[in-house]
Amino acid sequence: MSHLVITGGGTAGHILPNVALIDALISAAPKLKITYIGSEKGMESDLIADLSNVEFRTIATGKLRRYFSLDNFTDLFKVVKGIGQSYKILKTEAPKLIFSKGGFVSLPVVIAGRLLKIPIIIHESDSSPGLTTKLTAPWASEIWYSDGDLRTYFTKFKKAKLMQMPVLVRRNILQGDKETAKELTGFKGKKPVLLIIGGSLGAEVINQNIDKALPKLLINFDIIHVCGKGKLRKAQKGYKTYEYVTDVLHHFYALADIILGRAGATSLAEWSFLGKPVILVPLAQTKSRGEQLMNAAKYLQKNTGIILTEDELSPAKLTSAVAKMAAQTTDPVINNLDKLDELALSYVQMLCYYLNQICPN
Repeated sequence: MSHLVITGGGTAGHILPNVALIDALISAAPKLKITYIGSEKGMESDLIADLSNVEFRTIATGKLRRYFSLDNFTDLFKVVKGIGQSYKILKTEAPKLIFSKGGFVSLPVVIAGRLLKIPIIIHESDSSPGLTTKLTAPWASEIWYSDGDLRTYFTKFKKAKLMQMPVLVRRNILQGDKETAKELTGFKGKKPVLLIIGGSLGAEVINQNIDKALPKLLINFDIIHVCGKGKLRKAQKGYKTYEYVTDVLHHFYALADIILGRAGATSLAEWSFLGKPVILVPLAQTKSRGEQLMNAAKYLQKNTGIILTEDELSPAKLTSAVAKMAAQTTDPVINNLDKLDELALSYVQMLCYYLNQICPN
């Protein structure tokens, strides 16, 4: 039996594409053995552990920071411990291939895989390579990237095959039901719906501006606000709040007329398939490597939306942006489920090639 190890974690953006991949693999190659290696305290335990036909294993991992912090020293020991744990798992399981979606947890797995000479495929979703991607790329057999402009950066890794592969998203995002969403929220369908998603960890700068803009927004909109863990707001008429949602998000997508959120690559991939107007508040350059600003700019080259940087964000500008997007008309989504199935099939076929599985035609 062929055996695939999948890793990736830290935020939903590193995990949800793996969920979509696992669903596609189980459907196309039910005899394939899949092991997922995640962090001991990460979101993976919520999003992966309960999936059928997947063995979930955990390792210690530390955060990789681009700035000085005393935590860097303690986290270094966690990474070393994670390498040892990964080595033991991989040595015992002997998978034919490792697929890494990035995030801090993937570094120990890739290092251990390299030591054991297991082929490794890494995938970068963003418009600029993350730190883990930069560290693991020299050991990859193949490097997949969603943004075609990244090919120039990756050509320095002479031993790796390069391939552009868009971010894979879950099939059910296109299968939501408006009536189910109305039942969940209590909305009557008399007002357009604004869906606010601050990412899997929440976005306090968005939350604070929504708090101040809420009285004006509620005059013309019903609002679903996904606030982030530990950041829940008090619900009121026309305003439904959640810390984080996964199982019912596709229903909220179906009901939403406008989406407001960060500019993570996975979220943007989902919203592109949905074809709805978006308001993007990218993570500021001072809080990241600037990838969300790049993601957002490239997203708007082909999709309807507006960018509000954190520096210019205010309740007034947010309210104005929502009104502007409410006036936008977008083309109806046509055959996007078929397009998503074709993308999933491409992933399956490429991985099956490595695993010597009988691939679907």
